[in-house]
Amino acid sequence: AGGHAALAAPSALLAAAERALPGGRASIVQWSPDARRPARVRKRFDDERHPNGLSMVWLHPATAEPLRAT
Repeated sequence: AGGHAALAAPSALLAAAERALPGGRASIVQWSPDARRPARVRKRFDDERHPNGLSMVWLHPATAEPLRAT
């Protein structure tokens, strides 16, 4: 197990991030080929000054289950 599990599709990661943190727009999607490392979707909301946004959702890389949202 571990590093060779099938990874979730980018569209599944984006959809799960939207459910976990509704609104804004996804600005960055990052994931590793190592299925033990969480994927991350960075989102930008209108009231955030940073050009890429400061809101983030970490997701299970194979299931796209949200692990944390800030």
